[in-house]
Amino acid sequence: MKRIILVTLILLGFNATLRAQHVATSVTWDVLNTFSLKSVNNKYVLFFPPEVTALENKAVQLPGYIVPIKVGKEHREFMLSVLPVEQCAFCGSGNYPPMILVKMQKPIPYTDHVVNIRGRLLLNKSGDNAPEYSLIEANSN
Repeated sequence: MKRIILVTLILLGFNATLRAQHVATSVTWDVLNTFSLKSVNNKYVLFFPPEVTALENKAVQLPGYIVPIKVGKEHREFMLSVLPVEQCAFCGSGNYPPMILVKMQKPIPYTDHVVNIRGRLLLNKSGDNAPEYSLIEANSN
């Protein structure tokens, strides 16, 4: 019995290690993840450092995983994440993974593999509940 439990734990650890290696990263993701929240008049507002504001309204390319907003085989609007959907159950500890709202020119089919998306970056400076970033007029490569 102890042997079965030990083998199961080893296999679960191996599986978690394999999944942890599926992180879509890039220099652009690293830069976008440097925003912060600041308290202004008892309200939290987004603060974007100069490296991020330099990318505003410019074309950027990001690798990532599709996180659907609506049910369907194809998606024109979705969240792009550095982590696959299967790992969302594990993002509760610490910060949530970087995500960006994507608005495609043409719908693309859902996949659980990394996609490369290129589009124009918009920053959310309005203070509403929308995502920090949007990638509009996007295409997949």
